[in-house]
Parts: sequence; structure tokens; C-alpha cells
Amino acid sequence: MNKTLLKLFLFLFLYHPLVHTRSFTIDDFQNLKLIKDFKLSQKGDIILSIRDFEKKVNFSYDFYLLRGGRLSRLTYDGKGSGSFDLSTEGENLYYVYTRDNKTYLMRLPLSGGEAYTVEEFPIPIENIKFYKRDNKDLLIFSANVLPECQTEELKCTKDKNDEFKKITSAYVYDSLYFRPWNFYRDRTRSALFIYDLEKRVYKKVIAGDFDVPPLPFGSSDDFDVSKDGRYILYTTKKVRNLAESTNNDIFEFDTELKTEAKISSSNGSDTQPRYSPDMRYIAFLSQKTDGFESDKIELALYDRRTKQITILTSHIDNWVESFEWSYDSKGIFAIIEERGYRTLYYIPLSNPKNSFKLTEKENIKKIIINNDEILLSKDSMLYPPDLYSAKLSSALRAKTLLKQTRLTDLNSDIYKEIELPELIDIVYDGAKRKDGSYNKIQAFILKPKVIKHGERVPVIIAIHGGPQGSWLDSFHPRWNALTFASSGYVVVMPNITGSTGFGQQFVNEVSKDWGGAPYEDIMGIFGYLEKSGFADHLRVCAIGGSYGGYMTNWILGHTDKFKCLVSHAAPFDLISKYGSTDELWFPEWEFGGTPWDNRDMYEKFSPHNYVKNFKTPTLITHGANDFRVPLEQAIMAFTYLKKMNVPSRLIIFPDEDHFIKKANNQRFWYNEVLNWVKEHLK
Repeated sequence: MNKTLLKLFLFLFLYHPLVHTRSFTIDDFQNLKLIKDFKLSQKGDIILSIRDFEKKVNFSYDFYLLRGGRLSRLTYDGKGSGSFDLSTEGENLYYVYTRDNKTYLMRLPLSGGEAYTVEEFPIPIENIKFYKRDNKDLLIFSANVLPECQTEELKCTKDKNDEFKKITSAYVYDSLYFRPWNFYRDRTRSALFIYDLEKRVYKKVIAGDFDVPPLPFGSSDDFDVSKDGRYILYTTKKVRNLAESTNNDIFEFDTELKTEAKISSSNGSDTQPRYSPDMRYIAFLSQKTDGFESDKIELALYDRRTKQITILTSHIDNWVESFEWSYDSKGIFAIIEERGYRTLYYIPLSNPKNSFKLTEKENIKKIIINNDEILLSKDSMLYPPDLYSAKLSSALRAKTLLKQTRLTDLNSDIYKEIELPELIDIVYDGAKRKDGSYNKIQAFILKPKVIKHGERVPVIIAIHGGPQGSWLDSFHPRWNALTFASSGYVVVMPNITGSTGFGQQFVNEVSKDWGGAPYEDIMGIFGYLEKSGFADHLRVCAIGGSYGGYMTNWILGHTDKFKCLVSHAAPFDLISKYGSTDELWFPEWEFGGTPWDNRDMYEKFSPHNYVKNFKTPTLITHGANDFRVPLEQAIMAFTYLKKMNVPSRLIIFPDEDHFIKKANNQRFWYNEVLNWVKEHLK
């Protein structure tokens, strides 16, 4: 070798070593900067709320400004965790900040200077939106207030609640749906208020014996204000028994005439209303069937002139997740889940069936339209979200995929050192169908990038929740495949019967068959693993949460092919769960009625009935504030396992709900799960 080339080689080897030198860790996972939300001003400024772990105690969220390609930090000490919006001209950032049990509305000038308090509120406010009416700067927000408070509603609510707490800590109920998701309801109802930023006064505008936005996951997406500020669209559930119905409806309120009109007409759930820029139309998400929360989600269009509703996506056999209007009101950009990805479509109003894709095999999380520009966030199993932009006109004319420009690279400092696993997208034969064919099951697999010749790597099969959910090529904030795979495992994420994104019929087939076809779909992966050449089909653990945890409990009583199981927030006794969960429409749909009307179905698919077959070592984890799948389900499962002398462990998080979200608990959970898997896949 030439001496000069040899010196160059030695220099590069000694002083510029390969940068991808280590695996991704739980430390990396928690240190990532994650985009919670972002908004775009008329001036082109982008405001991002970003999560970080700087203080290594709790996750915190702060605001950042992206201007002219440069990202700068606007706030510190976790001021970006609440609701926020931008003034119409883009000059000010308004945000809600809670400190020491007090709630503040803050204003931060984007031209420079410190944030200052606009108003201190006696109770929490949420879901703020800025708008103008007759040249007045206004905010609309939601707050939980007592129906009997008719003046100074926020202060009145605080005073009355404080007085009641002096008498008793009791909750009293005369109807169901009293503890949705993770909290006990008090006597308040969520209402909408308008706040005058100049006069610094608020007034109640939408209120009644209902909640707007609806509980427990309603947000600012569930109401909208017209361009002229006169009309307010809102979503709520005005039914007698909240626990039995999914029938959210959309209403339009005229703030000038004080009149109201119902916009939606279906028996199912209608949500996320949006005025078109020209105010002629209202678009919203719609389901047909009451009580079926996993019915197909369509994009509906209401014509304010003709009062007619048109379904725009009947030709697309998958769910619409979110949407935005085009600037000219001639079309809608919709994010639609399909085959493990969130795909961006354009739907022209003139002929909706001429819709077409603007992305392919990408996971689009959120979009904002700004005239001819689209701003979007996207992620993958290997990378957390970043922002991108693209021009729309050329893609719309040619009906081609967007040519995207990357705007942020929030975690390049971490990823420069990481050797990433390989992501593959496969299809295998699952459950046998009545016609003799087999389900074609799509799955994502993460495998080590380098595997020694002849080596077989142990396997984790992760089972998603729902059951009408899916694994996406997305950076999951809790069940993070990269974190599991980087610990030395092949990670398999199958989209089994009931998964969304594979047509509505596939979604429907899990109902009344929880332990049937989905279980067979999972067992079908063993054939693929055995033939793969890289996976050890004899060393496999299954993990899952919610329905995924149910399935691990089901596996426990039906096979001994797994070396270990991890069951999180999992149903175990379906009859007792019916009597303690928050939403009754769900089990009544999934099992064909109540336990007293269709007991055989509940008993057939209840894991606790197969206790005599329990053999597989099982780790059970649960949040004590989980009211969707109450803690008693975990305690029962652990009791049955111990009585059968099966190696098992129970971990209860007293300050968590259905999800493990707090930083210290999250770390502990990952370590316990990975240690359990490691112990049994030696």
C-alpha cells in the first residue's frame, strides 16, 4: 500500500472512529426531545411544545420558536405543558401555565421580551383558541364549572367546592359514568367561555347538563370558531346514559342571535368539526353506529347552504384520523391509517372519489396548511417526530407524492452514536378462515443489524391494545420497540385480527371472537420465526397492554410455547370487569350484550376460566388509577397465578392510570420488564 494512503487510513481509523458504536438505551429514550404539538403563525413562525428530561427527575415541556431555519428556546422550567395558541397576526403566544395549584393565562411577545401574566384564574382552564370578532382580540377556553354557578362561574365553583370539602370528602352519584378513564367526577360540567383580552373579562357561552368538549379525551379539536367570530361549532354527548352511548353530536351556536342548530345526524360519534375557510362548509369525523366505538370513521361534509351531509370517504375502507382544509376550500387533506402507516390523502370536493395519496409508507402525525405550503410532523419506529415542509401546488397538479424538506433534527446528538436495528415489514399466514384460506397478517419486525453466522436471537412478541388498534411504523411513547430491540431481541409486532388500517371487515372480525382468530394469528408467527434463520422460535416471550395484556392472559391458559409473559393493564375476569369499568358500551358491543343476557360469551373468552392450564412465568403490571381496566383485574390474575404455583410478580403503580407515563415509573417499568424477559430467555 502507498505510504501516503496508509497514513491516511491510520489517521481516519485512529482519529475518526465509526460513530455508530452503541445500542439505544432507556437513558436515550428518556433524553429524547419529543414534539408534543406545534402551531404556525401567519408570519411563518412555528411554535413547538417539546418534551425534554433535562433535570432527570420529571419530563417537562417548553416552547421553542422555529424562524428562518433557526430553532430557539422561548421558555424554561416546564411552561409548555398546557394549552397554547397564537394571536391572529402571529405577534403573541398565549399559553396556560399552572404553578402551585394556580392557573395563569400568559402572553409571550414573539418579537422579544419576557412572558407576563394576562389573568390568574381560580380554577384550571384548558383548550384555549385565539380569534377575532369585530376587531376584538378574544380567547375561547373550556373549564369545569358547577351548573348552579350563574355569575363569576369560575370563582363560584372554587368557593362552593372548597366549602363542600370542609363537610366531607365523599362523592355521591345517581347515574353511571362517574369515573371516566382515571378520575372521579364531581358535580361540575365542562363548559366553553369567551375571554376578552382587552377588558379582561370572561363570559359563559356554551354550557348545560353535558360536557364540551366531551370526556375524557375531548380537546380543542372538538370545537371551532368561524372566521368572522360569530359562530361556534362544538361537540358534546347529549344522551341520558353516558356509559352506554357513543353518540357524540355536533352543534352550531350563533353568538349574535343566541340560537343553536344540530349539524350532525348519525347515531354514532361525530367529532372534530371544522369550518371551511370560505365558511360554506363544515367538515367533521363521523361514525354510523351507536355503541360501536370502532365503527369506520368517515370524513363528512355539511353544506351550510343546503343543510345536506355528504360522506367524502365511502370509497376508502379505512379510518380518517384527522384532517385540514385546503386554503381555497376546494379540498381536504386527510390522514388515513392504512397497513401500519398514517398516509396523507388529498380529497377534492368536486369529486371525492378522485382522492389520491401524497405520502406512501410514512407515518404522518399532524399537518398544518399555509396557502401553498404544508407543514407536517412524521416519525417511525426508529426515529421520533421531526418537522417537514413541502409545496402543494405541484404535487396536487401532478397527483404525486410530496417532495419534503426537513426543518428540524431534534435528536441528532443522540442518534450520531447509535447503531440502529433493522426494520422489516412482513406478511405471514395467520388464522384459518371459514373458506379454507388464511389471514394474511402484516407485522413489523426489528432485528439486530448484525447477527453472527448461525446465531438465533431470542424473540419478544408485542401485542397491541384495542383490540381495534394497530402497530404503526411510529415511535411509540410507551411500548417503544426500539428500546426493546436494542436490549438484544428480535421484536415482532403483528397486526392481528381486529387491527385498524386493513379494512373495516378485518376490524369487525375481532368482536365476539377475542380469543379466537387473534390468538391463532399470533401463533402463526412461530412458523415464520422458525424459517427466518435469525430468530430463535424456542425462546419467545409475549408482552402486551390493555387488550394486548388480555391476550397474554389468554395465552397463559392456552399454550406453553412461550417462555414468559408480561401482562399490563389487562382484563382477566370479563364479568367482574363489566361491573367496574367506566364505559359499558364497549363490553356490550364486544360480547353481544350484558353478562346476564349473554353470559356464555363472557365466560367463553374470560382468561380466568382456564386457570388450571396456567404454567408460564408471568409479570403483571398495573396503574391503580386505571378505571378502564380496574386494578382488581391485576390482583385477581396474580392471585390465580400464585394459587397455581406459577412464577409470577405483581407491580402496582399507585400514581398511574392505564398508561405508565411518569419518568421514574417509566424507567422502573422498562427495567422490570426487560429483566423479566432476560431471566426467562437465557
